[in-house]
Amino acid sequence: MKTRAFCFASLVLVVFALCVDLGAKSQFSQGNSLRAHSVTASPEQRQQMRSEAAAFVTRGVVFGLFGLCLAVSSLVCLVVSFRRHEPAWWRSVPVALLAVYLLLQFTLV
Repeated sequence: MKTRAFCFASLVLVVFALCVDLGAKSQFSQGNSLRAHSVTASPEQRQQMRSEAAAFVTRGVVFGLFGLCLAVSSLVCLVVSFRRHEPAWWRSVPVALLAVYLLLQFTLV
């Protein structure tokens, strides 16, 4: 296990990055939904709903940046694993999950 430490760390980090990114997309979705519902609300409720929506979007941005940091860390661990020639036959799994993470960046909420 010690000889595959970077490959295993890469796998764990990319799984966390995917989870955090899905959480960020959920926050964006809630913010957009609340903002859309504020259109038909009364003027008093509209201001409150829009400020809550802005809080959801801000939280989504923070989650998204944290997920990006995790994904970059995973990529660094994967590069180190390749450079150290770690004997990990399943090294393609983190590569595939990083590709999924990259594709998720192009999805809309």
